[in-house]
Amino acid sequence: MDTEIFVGRQPILNRTNELFAYELLYRDFDKESPRPDNRAATASVLVHTLNQFGLKQIVGAFPAFIKVDTPFLMQDMIYTIPKEHFVLALFDTITLNGALLERIAHFHAKGYRFAINDTALESHVMAALKPLFPYLSYCKVDTRKADVESLNTLSLIQHLNALGIACIATKVETHKIYHTCLDAGFSYFQGYYFSRPKLLSGKVHDVERATVMKLWRLVIADAPLREIAEAFEETPALSAQLLRYINSAAFHFRTPIKSIQQILTLLGRMPLMQWLLLAINAKNMTTPAQQMPLQALLLNRIEMMLGLFRLIRHKGLIDKQEVHFVGLLSFIDILLGTPMNTVLEELNLDPVITEALLEQKGLLGDLLQAARAVEQFDMKRLEAFLETYGIDADDVISLTMKSIEKINSYEAIL
Repeated sequence: MDTEIFVGRQPILNRTNELFAYELLYRDFDKESPRPDNRAATASVLVHTLNQFGLKQIVGAFPAFIKVDTPFLMQDMIYTIPKEHFVLALFDTITLNGALLERIAHFHAKGYRFAINDTALESHVMAALKPLFPYLSYCKVDTRKADVESLNTLSLIQHLNALGIACIATKVETHKIYHTCLDAGFSYFQGYYFSRPKLLSGKVHDVERATVMKLWRLVIADAPLREIAEAFEETPALSAQLLRYINSAAFHFRTPIKSIQQILTLLGRMPLMQWLLLAINAKNMTTPAQQMPLQALLLNRIEMMLGLFRLIRHKGLIDKQEVHFVGLLSFIDILLGTPMNTVLEELNLDPVITEALLEQKGLLGDLLQAARAVEQFDMKRLEAFLETYGIDADDVISLTMKSIEKINSYEAIL
């Protein structure tokens, strides 16, 4: 099922009106759906940003502020957030205790940045939040809650600046409020006076919750990597999101990517488990029946490519994992709702795979063309492939029937 997804993005400007950062906001226009709690809303924003839109497309090289609450901070899915690109904005109503402060200190030491979100700049509020000061980079001040012109406010801004905590004026909606905040010493500004939140929308192919849970259980049970990779290969939509995530997050793989199993090896079990946990907490899940049409078509193409590959005697340096990977990527534009060229430019793919997808070159490109020929009943193109690789037409007929049977059995299970 294709779902329309939304992420609100509002700019944060510096004192010379240059773009400094963005705040990413949860948006849901399904009026019949109950609003999720803070943790689910944060997870949804992250899943949409990292897995579906792509961090580069949404914020470019600028920092992104996201709201986080205590339950989110206490779960390991926080590790999925690339610390170089995000600032974690804590609610000012957060209840500080030893465990939470220890958790924040732990992530601060690892390079995560924190802010207080939309607080009132008053002495008693600052006193309550004082234990957080060593770990804060920013304090976002709701101008509707604060008397920006008072001497107390000016003193608190100077105090925070002296501690290295930059103050961001939020809810700046008029020229007067902006200049008052500018004179008060705020470093950054956000609000309707500059820009209303821009809604970023797109269509993505949803992932079924039970599938994500199955993969998560395999990872925590320390299942063999090959078994986990095979489970991913049966879930093209999630595999596509994994590809987008590794490009968005702070992973810089030097080795060109050739297969899903290679990605899992480079990523590691713990980051994979944390990423799956983020997906479980997000809201973009569907029932199995909603996934079937596109999923069946993609799996049928992959099965056909693998079957033809098995019939070829001289395979060269290509293996079946690469065949599967090309089959998956041939639908990546549909799964992510992004043009093929754009997606491939983001990924550090093996040149052989890129050429197969864009130029239909090499054995992998030939296999992809042959599978498409079967789908489109293009007998002329299929016969050329069979002649090139010395494959009997009867074998292809048998292969086609087996592929249909396998997809039918897959649909029956769902």
